[in-house]
Amino acid sequence: MNFLPRVLVIDDELRICESIKALLQTHNYLVDYITCPSEIDDTLGNKIYDLFLLDLCMPEADGFDVLEKILGRDPGAFVIIITGYASIETAVKALKKGACDYLKKPFEPDDLLKTVKNILIQKKLRDENRIINEKLRNSERRYRFLVQNSPDIIYMLDSEGRFTFINEAIERLLGYSREELIGKSYQSIVASEDRHRSRWLLNERRTGQRACSGEEIKLRFNHRAETYRQCEVQHLTIELKATGVYANSASGRHSKKFLGTYGVARDISYRKHLESQLLHATKMESIGTLAGGIAHDFNNILMGIQGCASLMLYDIKNIKDKNYVRLSNIEQYVQSGAELTRQLLGFARAGKYEVRPTDLNLLIEKCSVVPKKRSISASY
Repeated sequence: MNFLPRVLVIDDELRICESIKALLQTHNYLVDYITCPSEIDDTLGNKIYDLFLLDLCMPEADGFDVLEKILGRDPGAFVIIITGYASIETAVKALKKGACDYLKKPFEPDDLLKTVKNILIQKKLRDENRIINEKLRNSERRYRFLVQNSPDIIYMLDSEGRFTFINEAIERLLGYSREELIGKSYQSIVASEDRHRSRWLLNERRTGQRACSGEEIKLRFNHRAETYRQCEVQHLTIELKATGVYANSASGRHSKKFLGTYGVARDISYRKHLESQLLHATKMESIGTLAGGIAHDFNNILMGIQGCASLMLYDIKNIKDKNYVRLSNIEQYVQSGAELTRQLLGFARAGKYEVRPTDLNLLIEKCSVVPKKRSISASY
């Protein structure tokens, strides 16, 4: 929707005001006028004007005072001075006080229209420029917020491998301040064992699909940082993505000049810790599966031994027979083996641990029988 420009004419001569209004209205301008400068406050409070045509010489007020009042309300207001008592000194003074142009009475209608048109074009350009600049500032604030609050380290290097930008994540993760790293080489934060690799990764020169992506690098903590004192390791493992930045060289259309490197480093220490836990869990699962298989096979062997011992005991009637004692001991050893098998099955998650009350007297009695069994078995 296009809005018509609104103009306010301030002149003590009614005839001039009406003439200017009639002229400008024929060219699609909305025009108001006041002949008494004392009405300026009420007029400015009711409407917003794009342009002011102000007479400097009025009996009731000094035009320069009215100019200051207009600019006091809106420092960016556009004011054209019109007066019949023009001089170089007056024109210079008006322009210094903030007027944007100067017309001498009497003036040709075309001169007025041309001046008004040029000033309104300037205003439109200024307003558009202000809107664009505000959008740029908002965009810069938005992206600066995103970059500075990113959990990843975002950095830029110059062609010599020195930091030109690094976000605040570096202080949270490694304990370095941004100020102490700007201008320093990237190798100042790389672990000694990875410095050779970092030459081709952290300081990447390639672009596109050949650029560095998914590579792991170790960065060293700042020894003065709290993070270093709280960690058991001296290095932070990061996953790196970096690409070279180029600009067209003036020497040729197809030649490019290397400007530096843009990169993002992500802390993967927690992921590495989870991978280590997963590997340990996988190993334990494999051991449990093996233990479960052994426990089942061992349990089958014990059942065979117990079955044979029970059949032999069934044929012995005299409990004082020495074979009876030995076969009873075999059954007890089989039960102990079965208990061990149940523990293996519980470890392998193939069985369940049963929590129940234990008679300590019975447990001590069982343990105290062991030496006696050994003496019996040793007698033959």
